[in-house]
Amino acid sequence: MIVRFETAGALGDLKDSRALEALIERLGDTEPGVRHAAAWAVGELKDPRAVEPLAAIALGRTPHRGIAEAQDALFRLTYPGAIG
Repeated sequence: MIVRFETAGALGDLKDSRALEALIERLGDTEPGVRHAAAWAVGELKDPRAVEPLAAIALGRTPHRGIAEAQDALFRLTYPGAIG
């Protein structure tokens, strides 16, 4: 769990869109901390391709967990700079 959590955070710090697919997979992780880190990282990428998967999670349309984290990431994608 710690490795997945740290990896998601590091990928967000890099802000490299090549990590998007791997991070989207982690949005469905069994560990809440990993889901949170992945959602944060996806928001950091600010890649518009993330909107659809995040919206599906935020609206409860997928079996993924982490609705609040997905909502936060969507907000940051929509309003860059609004949250530190």
